[in-house]
Amino acid sequence: MADSCADGDEDSRDSLSNEEETIQGNLPGTGQVPKQSLKQDPQGWDCECAAIRAFFCFLILCVVILQSYLDYREFQAPKFVLRILGGVKHASHFPGQIELGGRQNRGNLSCRMATDNSDLVKVRQDGHVAFVVGYTGETGKELIKALSVMKPFSRVLLIGRRKTNVTEKLGNEFEEKIVDFDRLEEHENVFAGCDIGFNCLGTTRGKSGKDGFIRVDHDYVIKTAELAKAKGCKHFLHVSSMGSNQTSWFFYTKTKGLVEEELQNLQFEHLSIFRPGSLLCDREDSRIGEKFAACCLSPCICCCSKYLAIPTETLALAMVRRACQPNGAVEIIENKTIHYIAG
Repeated sequence: MADSCADGDEDSRDSLSNEEETIQGNLPGTGQVPKQSLKQDPQGWDCECAAIRAFFCFLILCVVILQSYLDYREFQAPKFVLRILGGVKHASHFPGQIELGGRQNRGNLSCRMATDNSDLVKVRQDGHVAFVVGYTGETGKELIKALSVMKPFSRVLLIGRRKTNVTEKLGNEFEEKIVDFDRLEEHENVFAGCDIGFNCLGTTRGKSGKDGFIRVDHDYVIKTAELAKAKGCKHFLHVSSMGSNQTSWFFYTKTKGLVEEELQNLQFEHLSIFRPGSLLCDREDSRIGEKFAACCLSPCICCCSKYLAIPTETLALAMVRRACQPNGAVEIIENKTIHYIAG
């Protein structure tokens, strides 16, 4: 009996001591931390990483917006000066702002000055003749609209593979010529007398396949440029794409880059290569790639559209203005600079 009582007393003392330790461990200020609190919470760590990433993304976005604002203010400064001076319109009144020299120019301040009325009048007086290929595309449609409004050339040839009767809505200086691009050599005389050429040819792999894309975006373009150069074309204006690079791993940008390189090798007196971003327009044919890019990049496009996208009418206006005022022998014009040229 005594042994059993002693065992009972020991058990009760052990249970009381365990309860005291548990109470002390839960009391604040005792310096004892529950073991569970020493374990790291993986969910909390993920939340911290996500917050850090969001902060850096927000910081980068602020930098881009600030740069866009500074560029905008820099662009508006010459226009503000012109408005104050009133009668002073020609760029020659601002020495150092217009530079027409240089083999290759990627966006000095001359690109930001719009062609004024004196330049347009001079081009009209010179009686230039221009041709346009790819005038049924979205950019080509806007280009001939701009040409019909500004009327810089005495004659404009619209060279295509099918009759569209588009000239009925345009001025008398427009004329439509039908050719077979697969046998373009047989129609080389259509380029005779044209000293300015606009190329808006282009398709997609989804619409024409890989071989069809190469045939239109490379073969047709290069053959058009070669024949036009042989017939006296002095200024060739070509619509390429943002990111064009002949060493690119991507088929699209690599093809565009190869075309640019071959055009430069033709040694035009003036060569203007436009590299627009995503084209903003209402297409008759659906392009899944452009819709996907526009959907994914829509927040960035809203904040800094001049870096990533451009309306087709803005691109067309910049092409006409650059045709009236060439800038160097070879000029590669990025999306941001296209906005500046269009004003």
